Amino acid sequence: MISFLEGQIVQKFPTKIIMNVNGVGYEVNISLNTYEQLPRDRDTIQILTYLHVREDSMQLFGFVSADERDLFVKLIGVSGVGPRLAQGMLSGTTPQDFKTAVLTNDLGRLTAIPGVGRKTAQRLVLDLKDKFQSDKLKEMAAEPTLQESMSEEAVLALISLGYKQGIAQKAVREVLHREPEVNSLEELVKFSLAQVQKVSR
Repeated sequence: MISFLEGQIVQKFPTKIIMNVNGVGYEVNISLNTYEQLPRDRDTIQILTYLHVREDSMQLFGFVSADERDLFVKLIGVSGVGPRLAQGMLSGTTPQDFKTAVLTNDLGRLTAIPGVGRKTAQRLVLDLKDKFQSDKLKEMAAEPTLQESMSEEAVLALISLGYKQGIAQKAVREVLHREPEVNSLEELVKFSLAQVQKVSR
């Protein structure tokens, strides 16, 4: 699979671009959303791609973001949604707005996208809602909590004051254990600094 292309835009249209990649011209289908974010003709770009292969043809689709490509792949996995319709859907909305509409069962918002009728909108909600909820849970799990972020910042602050990393980490951990109600970086650094100085005496 071709994951991305890096080269010069030779021609640019609202639905496709022609790219020169080391002397080879690639026709890449794009959404209007991607088109609006592309630089001028003759500029060098890197664009994410998806190669759609059928018995009688191969089509290359391009995206300015991983979110857009991920949504495209999910869309063509829905019964009755081919790559052209998926491309059209991406032209009528942003990935975030589309996901919000699916997660909230907003059929009116989905049917406002060109090419999407009520039955297609219902199918999109049925097939994609669980996947989007699963993705959201994964993203939340991957994001550091406020306390984790403060802890890292406090350790870095102590290190910048000349304390060793191990000592700084231990002091921050002890403060958080003793003072769980601490909810600002300034307080955490102050208490951690006092803890380090206390141990160092």
